[in-house]
Amino acid sequence: MTGTSSQSPWRLAALAVTVLALLLVAAALLRHSTGDLDLLLHDRTGSDILAGEGIPDTNTYSFTAPDHRWTNHEWLFQALVATAGDLTGSGAIGGRATGWAVLRLVLGLGLVAVLLMDAWRHRRTTPAALAAWVGLVSLGLLWTRLTMRPEILSAILLVVVLGRIETALRSGRDDRWPLAVVDPRRAAGQATWLTVLWYQCHGFAVLAPVMWLLAAALDRGAGPARERWRWASVGALLGLLAGAATPSGPAGLLYPLQVIGQFTGDGPDLQRTISELVPLLE
Repeated sequence: MTGTSSQSPWRLAALAVTVLALLLVAAALLRHSTGDLDLLLHDRTGSDILAGEGIPDTNTYSFTAPDHRWTNHEWLFQALVATAGDLTGSGAIGGRATGWAVLRLVLGLGLVAVLLMDAWRHRRTTPAALAAWVGLVSLGLLWTRLTMRPEILSAILLVVVLGRIETALRSGRDDRWPLAVVDPRRAAGQATWLTVLWYQCHGFAVLAPVMWLLAAALDRGAGPARERWRWASVGALLGLLAGAATPSGPAGLLYPLQVIGQFTGDGPDLQRTISELVPLLE
């Protein structure tokens, strides 16, 4: 007991140093350029939304097919990008880029923070070793996406939603079923409403139903199989229906099929692509 107590300050110090090191590494990796062409599209769309022009449901920014339907699951991210740009520049690309850089830094450090929190929740070894392993591996896998794209926000929500799903499956016997799946005070309800939020930021929210089912299949410690699958089935169904809670309405439910359709046929139809070659700044 005495030995454990004497080691505690050293372990806490090692954990603090590890967390600080990971945050510094993340900050370094976040110093990417803002030359991604998608960023201009997101900024222009977000600016139009904030100006009161509504959320576009057609391919407005294309030369070739401006009337083609657009399932925009990224409108909230776009408004966030435009807001960040407005804070540092009213029109000049250089000034707006400063706001984007700050937002990118905040989101990137937020991603590292939720990864570390999740690692701590799943700790099976010394905190410092686990934080170093999970943090560095995660950064190694994600560093190419630590740019100003909706994927970085999607990664944050993926970690948070998965944590809520795991907690919901493990506490299901203590919650009122099935109302808890929509109760924001319960882990299951939080997973559902966070999925709705996720859908407004990025189409990767379609992963939420799969996460429910995988958690039920893999987490054997979350109670009897029948109870796990009952919770997971309802959670997955609500996670799927959350796609209809986007501005696209029922069309949001078809998003997975649209994605699959991109890999069929002879190749992409550029006339139906949201054009990034349009002079968005004009």
